[in-house]
Amino acid sequence: MGFLCKVFGHKWERLPNECARRCRVCGATVTIEHQWRQIEGQCREKCLNCGKTRDIQHNFIGCECSRCGKVEHQYEYVDGEVTDLQRCNSCGKYYLSPYGRARTDEMAIEAYASLITLHGELLPQVFNDAYLIRKIAGYANRFPDIVIKIFDALDAQNIQRNVIAEERTRVNELKETASLTQEEIRRQEYDANADEGIFHGGVRGDK
Repeated sequence: MGFLCKVFGHKWERLPNECARRCRVCGATVTIEHQWRQIEGQCREKCLNCGKTRDIQHNFIGCECSRCGKVEHQYEYVDGEVTDLQRCNSCGKYYLSPYGRARTDEMAIEAYASLITLHGELLPQVFNDAYLIRKIAGYANRFPDIVIKIFDALDAQNIQRNVIAEERTRVNELKETASLTQEEIRRQEYDANADEGIFHGGVRGDK
């Protein structure tokens, strides 16, 4: 502190866009308190002096913040490991994650089938994402019949009908291809056995 400021005191002036002031005589600076005001529609405040912003705590009423509208549910699994269906402890909303828990393909498709059986009345609420339908269709290579049964149950309730129709066509094509492949395998086995019979003196009887 300079001599003049010791004798006569500082001559303070506000610094623009800062919550600070500086003595125009000696150059000393001090901070001043922010003047916070909430930003409308957000859980943030802004200082009227310097423009700095900060987050403030949400004010949740149920599952929704009354200030910014953010929604946070407190989900728990309804059926343990049997399905991936979840329910919010606060508002009662049901939710089916499009990603689910880590499972083998067999366990995953069984979980969807169990959900159809146990909670048929909730299907329109939880199957609201086309990605879920396409994910189920992805299991058709190994479990086409189960996939078709799930599609039938969803289709009966007019759920994602356009997506299901598209995926059902693809699943049926996979089943047809698999059937043709099995027929070709049987024919090749028949031909191999017939050739083996000729090699050992037998007679091949082609049809």
